[in-house]
Amino acid sequence: MDHSYEETRLNISTDDTLVQDRLNYCDVPQEIHESENECGGEEFPRKFTEPWNFGLPSYVCVHCGSILWYEERIVKSKRPKNPKFSLYCMEGKVKLPLLKKAPSLIDELLDPLSSQRSKIFRTLIRSYNAMFSLTSMGGKVDNRINDGRGPYVFKLNGQNHHRIGILLSNDGQDPQFVQLYFYDTKNEVQHRMNVFSSGQINSDLDPSIVVALVQMFDESNSLVKIFRMSRDCFIDTNIHHLRLRLIGSQTINGREYNLPTCSEIAAIVVGDIGAENAHHDIIVKLKGGLQHINVLHPSYMALQYPLLFPYGEDGFRLGILYSNVDGIRSDTTDITMREYYAYRLQEREHEGHTSVYGRRLFQQFDVDAYTCIEEIRLMWEVEDRPDVVARVFKIKLVQLLHDLKHGQHFGKVIAVVYTVEYQKRGLPHAHILLFLHHDDKHPTAAEIDRIISAEIPDLNEEPLAYETVKQYMVHGPYGSINSRAGCMIDNKCTKHFLKKFCLQTTIDEDGFPIYRRRNNGRFVERNEAKLDNRYIVPHNIDLLVKFQAHINVEWCNCSRSIKYLFKYITKGPDRATLILEENLHIDSFARMQHMTDTNEVKTYLNCRYVSAIKACWRIFEFTIHHREPTIQRLSFHNEDEQPVVFEDIDYLNNVVDNPDIRKSKFTEWMKANALYEEARELTYSEFPTKWVWHGRDKEWKLRKSGRCIGCIYYDHPTSGEWFYLRMLLNVIKGARSFEQIRNINSVVYPTFKSACCALGLLNDDKEWHETLNHTSYWASGKQLRELFVTMLIFCEVADPYKLWISNWQLLSEDILHRQRTVLQYDNLHLDDFQLQNYALCEIEQILINSGRSLHEFETIPYPNTLLLRQSNNRVLQEELDYDRNSLAAKHIKLLNGLNIDQRNIYDEVIDSVLENKGGFFFVYGHGGTGKTYHWKTIICRLCSEGKIVIVVASSRIGVLLLLGGRTAHSRFQIPINVTDSSTCGDIAAREFAEWILKIGDGELSNSEGEALIEILHDLLIQLGAHPFNDIVTATYPDFDAKFNDSKYLEERAILAPTNEVVEDINGYMIDLFNVDEETYLSVDSLCKASSNILDQDVMYSIEFLNSLKFPESYRNEVQNFEADISEFGMQLT
Repeated sequence: MDHSYEETRLNISTDDTLVQDRLNYCDVPQEIHESENECGGEEFPRKFTEPWNFGLPSYVCVHCGSILWYEERIVKSKRPKNPKFSLYCMEGKVKLPLLKKAPSLIDELLDPLSSQRSKIFRTLIRSYNAMFSLTSMGGKVDNRINDGRGPYVFKLNGQNHHRIGILLSNDGQDPQFVQLYFYDTKNEVQHRMNVFSSGQINSDLDPSIVVALVQMFDESNSLVKIFRMSRDCFIDTNIHHLRLRLIGSQTINGREYNLPTCSEIAAIVVGDIGAENAHHDIIVKLKGGLQHINVLHPSYMALQYPLLFPYGEDGFRLGILYSNVDGIRSDTTDITMREYYAYRLQEREHEGHTSVYGRRLFQQFDVDAYTCIEEIRLMWEVEDRPDVVARVFKIKLVQLLHDLKHGQHFGKVIAVVYTVEYQKRGLPHAHILLFLHHDDKHPTAAEIDRIISAEIPDLNEEPLAYETVKQYMVHGPYGSINSRAGCMIDNKCTKHFLKKFCLQTTIDEDGFPIYRRRNNGRFVERNEAKLDNRYIVPHNIDLLVKFQAHINVEWCNCSRSIKYLFKYITKGPDRATLILEENLHIDSFARMQHMTDTNEVKTYLNCRYVSAIKACWRIFEFTIHHREPTIQRLSFHNEDEQPVVFEDIDYLNNVVDNPDIRKSKFTEWMKANALYEEARELTYSEFPTKWVWHGRDKEWKLRKSGRCIGCIYYDHPTSGEWFYLRMLLNVIKGARSFEQIRNINSVVYPTFKSACCALGLLNDDKEWHETLNHTSYWASGKQLRELFVTMLIFCEVADPYKLWISNWQLLSEDILHRQRTVLQYDNLHLDDFQLQNYALCEIEQILINSGRSLHEFETIPYPNTLLLRQSNNRVLQEELDYDRNSLAAKHIKLLNGLNIDQRNIYDEVIDSVLENKGGFFFVYGHGGTGKTYHWKTIICRLCSEGKIVIVVASSRIGVLLLLGGRTAHSRFQIPINVTDSSTCGDIAAREFAEWILKIGDGELSNSEGEALIEILHDLLIQLGAHPFNDIVTATYPDFDAKFNDSKYLEERAILAPTNEVVEDINGYMIDLFNVDEETYLSVDSLCKASSNILDQDVMYSIEFLNSLKFPESYRNEVQNFEADISEFGMQLT
């Protein structure tokens, strides 16, 4: 079997302090003794010189008959002659009826040793299955992944589901899926051949196979028979209200039978179907639309995979009971869906083999089964037996861990952590982190070279090792030779190959090794390219030869690097890029807010990738994460404040009366200290090393075997007494009560904080130094800086400068990496002053967000503002911190929605930016004309290209509508004096707005149709003899005395329904001016530049031009004017 798809990454940590003493910060060995590097051509003894071959599966489970490998036995620490297995049947608890031997036609077509006809059939098995499938499969096929080298991948995005259609096709449409069993069956073969639009597929399909399969299904498949019966009933009786009901709840025992009769699975119903039918039933109608099928329906898989279930066998359904093994009853009585499919995926000697011989169709079935267990995004791949791939990888992984722990390839292993992940194409790989005993540290280059190599073996002396390295450990070719390599982004290798030649192994300033890569003339050939030691991935040659898989081995002896490895191996499952949207939206046209229901489950389903191998791994319930020794999380609480957990159906009186309800790990630790003298020698965090917590009995018992590390839950420094209690629990031994925890030198202190003071834990800000140091083992640099700011603001730090200067390395540990990423310069180096300055800039930003500043802490240096402006400008960084890909996609969508006028403005603005012209643009229009939509289109375009766009709006609503929008007073720090009586807007205006909203909501009328609404009296102007005078007097009191006051005019306005009314009101108010009046005519000639017709100005007289009036524009007289004001403006420079 070819195992080239397997991958393992080992990280060998020689820093055991993280396991033995997590509070001690580990120094980084910066130098390696050169004298021990002079190993020349010395060769180290090899442990493995031949690949490990564990043969074919040859052991049979006595409970279920599955054919398994010996390495899959329950007890792996021993090698019994008659091993026991429980992986797929839980030692006999899961018992299902065996699948019947397939019809002879299927056996012949699936036989890998049969004719050429059979070979072609197995290649096109998914096409043949789709031709006879009664249901369709949901999701969107994404073929972009198949644009390069590598095996073909069928990738389905979105939530998977099965759908069944109607019995009769719509007019003018060809029948498909279930309709092929019901409609025009005289031409059935031709209809099935025409299912696929691809001419190549049609030419490869064998009509004789189609005819034979039609006959076979008619004779054998119970589901097909019921549709044929429905067809005959429809034709013979001419019934036009026929419905077919596929029954979802069956009375037969699913543990004993899986071949139901037609009457058990379906019923032909004429007329309406009563409401009593179960929601799991499938109702197939003559006319209508598609409907989703419930995954719990027994025929869910048989309808989709007729070639895998040629008899229409039942699949999973609720109520399949566990088998009673040795008279022992289980806490649960029903077989779960995962257990069902784990059982079904195995090969047994006396069972039909249609599933496991189904090749690509079997892989599709694997993934489909897992989506029924956990509805997720899919990625299907080409391997014919993903279940075998998963099992083999599991066997190799277990054996690899055994070799690492007991074979001492790298020394004595005291702790192991690993996680299993999957590549883009679904291939499995494991990330393993080993912690070695302190006696086996490898600080010298010679010792590192003994266990890790980054060079090509000698072809003449070690041909097997040479071929293994060539096959598994060469990165390349890429670049100009292979520009489509997966590692290439922006013409750069993301894995930082090729490496430099290096005569000896050294350690860089970040604690990472630079391995020996000598220029010794050795090379391997790939795609006609010669690749030398600079292209080799570090490895251990013994492990590589034995397991014949990609095994990358890296050495690290730096706490910081180990911390980030921990984060890497504990990261979440693979996900697609996800856009998070608020469920509160604002309609830019209607100016209304509305809530959108958010389906978190659907969002989760649409953003995960799952391959066929991963589906099998999860169905078999193999572990994804592994830690050894185990970690015991230790909770703690104040006295009588322990959490109480109970079911919502429990009676509270029974809960309170339960004598164990007050017990917790913490209280029982103190009880054990009171009962057992040997327990008093341990702190709370050390207790699990010698004692075991029994959750069922809620008590600590003396440990008899195994290893465990205690870890007390973290508490934030602002949590008060809990924080100080946690500090005490790390040093106090043998406490038998809360009072004894506060007992220091026979003095009982009133609080945990005062007890910490008595122990000297709080002298010179010791608690804050310890907290930063402890947190640095798991927190990122950003999180540490946030914690540091919290201490400055809330924790009464006595000497802020000392706290900063003692811990600045921790607070700035990610700065260099971030700057290299921002500047896209991998060789960037920063000195201590620059690192401190960047870290202080980040701290200042966090303080500013909290309304504080480093200026308040005079002893801490303030960051260099010039550097802040040049390299870490807060505003610029905020404006550059966008997802450009999502903005580019959003821009395309918005651009397609622009009208002609909007597009003209868009083109002019974008041209001004691209040509570096600058300018000021003013867009006006009434509400609902699309100004906001227009600005959003421009902003998305510019931001997606990495340009800076400062978006400022005059109102808070405008801020919410625009990407990165800020109000003017927020962006430009405009001072606004706010008092207790300050309001946003006029009270009367708000009351008016609320009244308008009530009208829109129908709260002022009981009628559902037209209704008369009485306008409030205080909103009306009493009608007099002259309406214009009444309106002007109410709006502009004392107008004749204040018309020269600009502030007076800015504070009020009259809204009019038409431009004609505007002109009339303007004319009336101008007549009120008690001043001399002159009229200036604005249009007295025609601009010659506006036309290419010679002497056109002669054709139009001045009087004619003065008489012209234009809508939505200025009048020709200065006396009559109006203005349009836009809510938003943008200036480009």
